Amino acid sequence: MTPVLGPLALAAALASPAAWPADDVQRLRQALGRCAAIEADDARLGCFDALAASASRPETAPEPAARQVVARLRRVEQRPRGEYVFYLDNGEVWTESSPGRRRYHDGQRVRIERTLTGGFVLTAEDGGSTRVRRLD
Repeated sequence: MTPVLGPLALAAALASPAAWPADDVQRLRQALGRCAAIEADDARLGCFDALAASASRPETAPEPAARQVVARLRRVEQRPRGEYVFYLDNGEVWTESSPGRRRYHDGQRVRIERTLTGGFVLTAEDGGSTRVRRLD
């Protein structure tokens, strides 16, 4: 029964294509095509399962108007469980989805981009990154 869950999860994630930016839909279709082209059953299923595992609905919090935001960290706070809250110089507030090992500091230049699955990743100028969600 497990092999069926991967394709079903992927189908559920794609149920509302209007919720996905056009370029993300195109990339997802390309990834599906690459999986479908694999001849070996186990490898093809593994490809679809990996794709389905990475699929999720877009964040429900307010999203930036642009697909990418570049800003400086005006202030950085660390919550009791370890995740950071990022106050950007453009007024937006973001938080780590789960605590990581990286350290961030005030004044650091960052870029926030939407991922293929609709989430967001904050990348610092030194190349380190973490998954984030927007608070404000």
